[in-house]
Amino acid sequence: MDRLGQLVEQASSGSPEEGLPAVKQLRALVDQWEEAQVRAARERGFRWAEIGRLLGRHRQAVHREFAKKLGPSGWTDGGTASTERRPGNGG
Repeated sequence: MDRLGQLVEQASSGSPEEGLPAVKQLRALVDQWEEAQVRAARERGFRWAEIGRLLGRHRQAVHREFAKKLGPSGWTDGGTASTERRPGNGG
């Protein structure tokens, strides 16, 4: 059985001594996967509102959690705001 399968099995056990540490490790993995997916979405031009919808969360909550982690491009709302042509900015 792979490590992920072991963690799921341990988290599902009736033993808090075994289950709680496994839940903690699974949560850390899910957090890493979520950040990677949000990063990939932003790199592909997804807006914060779309990412929030896909995660079942408000746009503001997703932005607040991930914008600093993603760096300067995380602060924009279109992934390419510095080159994006928008009304009122000469585009």
